[in-house]
Amino acid sequence: MKIKSITTLFFLVACTVFIYLIFSDGDHQAISAEQSVQSKPLGDPSLAEDEAISQGKSASEQVIAYYFHGNRRCRTCLTIEAYTEEALKEKFGDSLKSGELIWRSVDVSIPDNKHFVKDYQLYAQSVVLSAVQGGKQVRWKNLDKVWQMVRNKEAFLSYIQTETAAFLEENKS
Repeated sequence: MKIKSITTLFFLVACTVFIYLIFSDGDHQAISAEQSVQSKPLGDPSLAEDEAISQGKSASEQVIAYYFHGNRRCRTCLTIEAYTEEALKEKFGDSLKSGELIWRSVDVSIPDNKHFVKDYQLYAQSVVLSAVQGGKQVRWKNLDKVWQMVRNKEAFLSYIQTETAAFLEENKS
């Protein structure tokens, strides 16, 4: 019984720390390329269109896979990002190259990206799929089981790949 209490307390403390890190308004330094592939703020609605054009694809139908994080990141947060990127590259390499699928890691502590916390109702680091049609988001899905599966890489990769495949398929309909 004592172990359950300690585990519960640890979980609550960890959740509190994650929420603090996401919503903290402390002094933020510029992030390096190793911390995030996001090189410009995502507040501009033309981002998806700009990205698609740079890849030679129209922005009429595409999916953006986001990993949202704060500027302070624990080992588990970095693992979620790495596993998500691996899952997408492993199964959706062609879609990533064509621009049908776009991978983005976004630091929500950057002022121009804070709106994502409200837009996607984020309470912790999250993986979100966003369908864009005609340059506008039409639907999105938070893959909220990543925290449950992060300790099992095979299950995690399968979860990301299955959810992304279904989301891409629905986007084509």
